[in-house]
Amino acid sequence: MLEGTWRVFVSSVGALFTVSGVLGGAWQFQGRRAFKEEILETTRVARDVISSGLVGVGTSYLHDLNWRDLLGKVKHLDLLLAYGDTWRRSNIHELRKLGRKKGRKICIFLPDVADAQTVETLSWRFGMTQDELIGKIEEARQDYELIRVSKGATVRIYYYPGDRYFSLYRLDQRAVLTLYSHGRDRRPVPTLIFDVGGSLYKFVEEELEDILRRSRAV
Repeated sequence: MLEGTWRVFVSSVGALFTVSGVLGGAWQFQGRRAFKEEILETTRVARDVISSGLVGVGTSYLHDLNWRDLLGKVKHLDLLLAYGDTWRRSNIHELRKLGRKKGRKICIFLPDVADAQTVETLSWRFGMTQDELIGKIEEARQDYELIRVSKGATVRIYYYPGDRYFSLYRLDQRAVLTLYSHGRDRRPVPTLIFDVGGSLYKFVEEELEDILRRSRAV
């Protein structure tokens, strides 16, 4: 009787170890495969980031970059704005310094105040009257015209007809793109920072070329 009981016990323990070994092997295999897939997915993401040229992501374009340093060193500045009150006022001193530097180039694209559809679309988007929008655009134009001085930077201002899907700041080989919110209230918006050589910078180059062709000089 004792011998039979012992035989059953040994058989049960052996089966337990066998099942444990199978489960352990399966777990090890699944774990390794999951780890491998995770590494591959991370590699793909890293490759996508590198190919895009992305160097930073934020939600506060006013503070995510050292604008004073960037504007102090820039040789060619391109701006695509609806009117950009806050950014312009925050950096007006640096912009005026830049305007006094011979050999520098500054190009600003503002909404075309003479294009009825542009004014109607943007005034609705920003929750203001058409007269208020035109006033803000004209105020921006006047501020940018004031940074133009004799023997200083080349300052060109253009009116561009059409909607705005983002604001764009291109400073030599670096670009900053800020998206717009669908809401009427002020809220943090995604900001992408990327350098020349990637797909995002190429997109910016092509956009600016197309915008320039469709714009008129002020």
